Amino acid sequence: MKNLSQFKKRIQVGTELETIHVRMGSYEIRKVTKVQSNGMYLESKIKNGRITTGDDYDEIANSWIDFPAAKDFEIVDEDTCRVYWGEGDAREHVLTYKFVKK
Repeated sequence: MKNLSQFKKRIQVGTELETIHVRMGSYEIRKVTKVQSNGMYLESKIKNGRITTGDDYDEIANSWIDFPAAKDFEIVDEDTCRVYWGEGDAREHVLTYKFVKK
């Protein structure tokens, strides 16, 4: 994987991603349930209205995730990428996606 375009092509219904939020930690492995040109839905475990991990959850819902702009996207390796947020000194790494190999 070399760029955002290749990332988007790799995202398909059923693709599994480990989603890691820099401040909140890992949301474990989540499945892509729908893909559109501007983003994707990820299956999410919900407890008290918030995404959670583990087996203690109330429901499974689909969370909408916008695809980042190319300037906010960085390839780490063939299966890992980072998403950034903000501008200038406020710019920070916020998410990491890792493709789960089957």
